[in-house]
Amino acid sequence: MYSNYNRFKFRYWDEQLNHMSYELPEGYSVDLEFNIYLDGKIHKQAIPFKFLQATEFKDRNGKIIYELDFLKRYKKSGAPYDKIYKVCWGGHFFDYTFLKYSSEMEIIGNIYETPEFLIK
Repeated sequence: MYSNYNRFKFRYWDEQLNHMSYELPEGYSVDLEFNIYLDGKIHKQAIPFKFLQATEFKDRNGKIIYELDFLKRYKKSGAPYDKIYKVCWGGHFFDYTFLKYSSEMEIIGNIYETPEFLIK
């Protein structure tokens, strides 16, 4: 499912709280160049956030697929393939090669909340 709106959505991983969120904490803001502001002033210290951009695709359950998500692909019979895919940037663009099958994919985690998939 394609939607321009989803393409420019972000979520972030808060490294201090070990928590994924779709909204920045109170007082924080971001500009189009990803400068982080705290209470209106540019925040020059290392930021504890990792920003993850949405793709314009949704998985078979209708969930938006984000950068660094892990996906499992299913056959038409409903049986899963053995391979687990990780959504990542390829240079300056997403590698959409396998996302054309997004309706056959299911989000099963991401590198921060389910790192155990990194070793598979």
